[in-house]
Amino acid sequence: MAVDTIAAPTSDRLDKLWRSLLASHRRAAAAIVLFALVCVLPGFFTIPPVDRDEARFAQTSRQMVETGDLVDLHFLDGHRYKKPIGIYWLQAGAAVLSGAGADAPIAIYRLPSLAGALAAALLTYAAGCVLFGRAAGLLAALFMAGSVILGVEARLAKTDAVLLALTLGCQIALARIYLRRADEPAAPAVAVYGFWLALAAAILVKGPIAPLVAGLTLAALAIADRDARWLARLRPITGLAIVVAVVAPWLTAITLLSDGAFWGASVGQDLAGKIAAGQESHGAPPGTHLAVFFAIAWPGAAFALAAAPAVWRARHEPAVRFCLAWIVPGWLVFEAVTTKLPHYTLPFYPAIALLTAAMAVRGAVAGGRLLRGGLLLSVAIAVALAIAAAGALLHFGDAGPVTAAALVAVVAAAAVPAAIAASRGTLPQAAVALLGLAAVLYAAVLGIAAPTLQTLFPAPRIAAAVAGSAPCPAPRVAVAGYAEPGLVFALGSNVRLTDGAGAASLLAADPACAVAVVEARARAAFEAALAAAGTAVTTRATVTGTAIGNGRRISTDIVVAAPATEQGG
Repeated sequence: MAVDTIAAPTSDRLDKLWRSLLASHRRAAAAIVLFALVCVLPGFFTIPPVDRDEARFAQTSRQMVETGDLVDLHFLDGHRYKKPIGIYWLQAGAAVLSGAGADAPIAIYRLPSLAGALAAALLTYAAGCVLFGRAAGLLAALFMAGSVILGVEARLAKTDAVLLALTLGCQIALARIYLRRADEPAAPAVAVYGFWLALAAAILVKGPIAPLVAGLTLAALAIADRDARWLARLRPITGLAIVVAVVAPWLTAITLLSDGAFWGASVGQDLAGKIAAGQESHGAPPGTHLAVFFAIAWPGAAFALAAAPAVWRARHEPAVRFCLAWIVPGWLVFEAVTTKLPHYTLPFYPAIALLTAAMAVRGAVAGGRLLRGGLLLSVAIAVALAIAAAGALLHFGDAGPVTAAALVAVVAAAAVPAAIAASRGTLPQAAVALLGLAAVLYAAVLGIAAPTLQTLFPAPRIAAAVAGSAPCPAPRVAVAGYAEPGLVFALGSNVRLTDGAGAASLLAADPACAVAVVEARARAAFEAALAAAGTAVTTRATVTGTAIGNGRRISTDIVVAAPATEQGG
């Protein structure tokens, strides 16, 4: 039976606001969206393209806009077959609808992720209404909207925020079918068709992830209940036909167009590589996802840990069982996979938030040292992040000590009421205080500090130096050494990634309208090729920084051919 109040001491004003939000789905949804935007928008428009994944996705989508090819995928002259087409359609569509087309800034390509994050928060509320009641749904949605992991994915032009929203659509449909199986002769049509359509869309966005989550949930429930007959209500034959109708046209087209190379890259290399080996230096032992949970599920993680004993006691309730079936088998699979990135377990976080909120509204969250310790640790993490951001401002940015100190002071001021509430270990004051602290922290760290860390984002400065040094309006650009995707996005699709000799060759071939971007480690080969060709050059600018993709310090020269009078000298 759903409970629509939080069973903990509360102020009259807070209690009145809470009841007002619960009285109307529209008010609850507005509160969720508003809070999510407050948490997500800082830095959304001002943080430069982040290497490497975001820049690769955005550049591939930009080339889709430039070519008008809605089937094939390219990154410069090569193919980009690691992921299906869905996210590129969404990002390219956002660029076209913005009116900027291929010239759209990175924030436009991030809009599908922002929409996916907002939808995920709202769908968490919807899932809560189905499983545990409005109060649990609202609290869980606020935990999700304020979480570190969803905030990060909302700011990156990649797949995971959109995938989360579509996976939630699948899981809500399954929950409706599962919980009502004894009361209705047939499953609601909207749930059945909604499940298969969301599943098909999720496959087009990120392949097997949503089918894996849904399939493991179904298998776990069938095993736990010792009853799989209700699965027939999903109408699997009709449903699979829907999935094939949605997914097969593009898969067939790309298979024929690539002569099967898409499957070799996406399944044979990307998927198999992540399962069998630590792809791109991201290998980690089992248990890693659990170890980082407190950090990336912040600030709701402290409540989740305190709610765990109550969840275990309630494991036989159908709604709780459904959430556990959603979380446990999938989480174990991702712990077993060799490659581990924080966002891999994102599809399970709404279920964790829902269980946490459900126990909170019942007053079943454990108090005492466990809760107080977790809450105080959450406050300490926020202050530590603010101090780290201040240090980054001083080391990587242009801000002075006054700005850095002000950043820490603002976060520390917001941490005081959170620390007081945490020390008392009471709900909902602690939840409100921590969610408020999250909003302040994100505004300070991501809205103010991150966009000013010039050293960590050399690509925009290199592009500006190229534009200021170019001998003609639309120069040909060759890049040697520092070839991160963010630089490609900053310079445009006509850039040529090469080595030192290749950059020298371009300057020799087109001295009147070419620019070479040469990193220090490619300079020797560059100068040797120039000497062999008898080409004189001028270094117009030097840009230094740190490649955020691998942490390597770089020094990059912007070089053009010397004027003709100097070539003969």
